Amino acid sequence: MLIVLLPVFLAVVCVLAASRMLTSTGDGRPAQRTKVADTNPDHYPFAVTLEVSGLSGPESAARVQDALNRMEGTWADQASAEDGTVHVRTKNRPDDAALKQTLAGQGCIVLHVRRED
Repeated sequence: MLIVLLPVFLAVVCVLAASRMLTSTGDGRPAQRTKVADTNPDHYPFAVTLEVSGLSGPESAARVQDALNRMEGTWADQASAEDGTVHVRTKNRPDDAALKQTLAGQGCIVLHVRRED
């Protein structure tokens, strides 16, 4: 009986550990979404759509949004792994290099920046 239950127990432990890794910050704490205090589009006169390589799924898109939302005066209001795009609003003229560097830190590459201002 123990021989049967041990592999089942180990499989359950592995699944739980893997799911925790996908939803944590790497040190065991649950990942927290970054909230943007100002979500009034009228306060963001500039906007860009980033065409991005490396968005592997909804979790990846959420991490990219969170990273961008931590930038001062920036609101990543939409990110789509399916389309490979991130829509970013800014209060000041967007700094393409800073946006690219932020996404590179998340394992993504900005292929094209399309300005909407």
